[in-house]
Amino acid sequence: MYHPIEISTLTPAIRVLSDEQVRDIHYATLEIMENIGIEMQDAQGRELLLAAGAWESNGRLKIPERLLVDALAKAPSRLPMYNRLGKLTMPLELGKVFFGTGSDTIFTLDVDSRKRRQSVAQETPWHAWVMLWRTSISSCRWVWLPMHRVQISTCTNSFA
Repeated sequence: MYHPIEISTLTPAIRVLSDEQVRDIHYATLEIMENIGIEMQDAQGRELLLAAGAWESNGRLKIPERLLVDALAKAPSRLPMYNRLGKLTMPLELGKVFFGTGSDTIFTLDVDSRKRRQSVAQETPWHAWVMLWRTSISSCRWVWLPMHRVQISTCTNSFA
């Protein structure tokens, strides 16, 4: 009988921003959201934000700092993603990186010309077909992009 052996490996890390730079970006974001605001195209999202304490000014929603800080405090630090069989395959959390098919990327490497080009929605069924028939794939996720009215699939390898 086959028994898999757990082998610990080195997990490389790249740090691009210092803690102070991350804090600066956070505080600048809070200021922008409250003073400049956002354009909210989704009516339901607009109503939810207004009901929670945001206000509208010049066609933009202004979101107060307290609302953002409260939302961040309530957000989970981990989002578990499971495969079709119910097995945890992608614990989305600090320090975890996963790779997918690229069907949700802006650019792709064309298999015929071998050149970088903009991705097109017509490739989505091909991505899904390839990933669903590969045995090393353990999970898939579907992303709905309403601006293009296209369903996009992304699958991850089980060894991620």
